[in-house]
Amino acid sequence: MRYAVFTEDGLDIVCDSSALASDHCDDLHGVCFDVRRFDADDETIFDIGHEAIRDGKSWAVAKRLMVAAVAVGVSETSAAAAAAAAAAAAAVPAGSGLRDLPAEERRIVSAILSDAKARGLLVSVHDGEEWALVHSTDHKAIRSLIGATGETLLRFASAPVDGAVLGSVWLIHGNGVDVIADYSDNPAMSDLLGRALSIADALASA
Repeated sequence: MRYAVFTEDGLDIVCDSSALASDHCDDLHGVCFDVRRFDADDETIFDIGHEAIRDGKSWAVAKRLMVAAVAVGVSETSAAAAAAAAAAAAAVPAGSGLRDLPAEERRIVSAILSDAKARGLLVSVHDGEEWALVHSTDHKAIRSLIGATGETLLRFASAPVDGAVLGSVWLIHGNGVDVIADYSDNPAMSDLLGRALSIADALASA
């Protein structure tokens, strides 16, 4: 049984347990709107959304198609995960970091951070003025610092703290689907950014 976590812009991540889904909702800082339990192939559900975008449909339509695809499996909403999503939304004020980005940027950056968390990576955040956070796994804090200025630099390292630095991603806010301005050209970073770049391509071709 899997748990699909949706933001207002579509499917964000698929988790293997309700506890992980609840934890991810908390990290999303209030942009999560639904969690659904299902028994299906999550890649298929992601593909439905991307195909809808490539066909010229909006994210709103793609989101409805993905939710419908999940409902074909098991349509019960996880009460615990949904409650966590509601609590997270209520606890976070408007204008907080990731939540305050334009929808396209939020979708892309959220994918980067979600996949970094899934890999257990340490994240450092340069907010355009200073290293505001170094070697952190506190995704609430990480997301709250995104977009503090016109640019954000994210640096990723493997755990523990003295682990190898995998590379960096340079974000330029206000660039929409081109929010990823540059990133370290190596296999580890290409793997980490694969889903985010796919989302950016789908949005750009809409």
